[in-house]
Amino acid sequence: VSSKGKMELERGTQLLKVLKEAIKAESDGYYFYQMAGEKSKDLNAKEVFRSLAQDELDHGSVLKGLYHAIMKKSEYKFDHKRHKRDKSKSASHRSIFSTKLKGKIRKNNFAVSALRIAQMMEKDAISFYDRHAKQSQHPELKSLFNFLVEWETDHLWALVRQESLLERAE
Repeated sequence: VSSKGKMELERGTQLLKVLKEAIKAESDGYYFYQMAGEKSKDLNAKEVFRSLAQDELDHGSVLKGLYHAIMKKSEYKFDHKRHKRDKSKSASHRSIFSTKLKGKIRKNNFAVSALRIAQMMEKDAISFYDRHAKQSQHPELKSLFNFLVEWETDHLWALVRQESLLERAE
């Protein structure tokens, strides 16, 4: 194998490793948001956590598609339009806590704890995708990672807004 072939092989192996890590992180996020939705007593909170879980599932699906395409040595083309979402329909951009729950927040703080943990998860995801977008030599992969940075940043700011709404309610 030529030195150029070895470099390509190493790059491909490294890329697959990064993708496996990203798929695992999206899966963890999915299960966390599912659990948070199931355990939340507030119906609005349930809906938002389920919406976030679906987003993580969508991310994982895109990453798995890329992983399988690379494994088959086929060319991968990331389609922004296909994966674009309508932010106005996302449950994560409106208050997830009902007035009733805001009044009981000191007694029932599971949702608040879940919000804070979710913020840490989103920050980690942003950092991970941003680092790999900057390191990637492959334009389609760079594009995908930048797209995921934007999507995870949307999640983070939605979660920060929720915490801010809660703080004002206390």
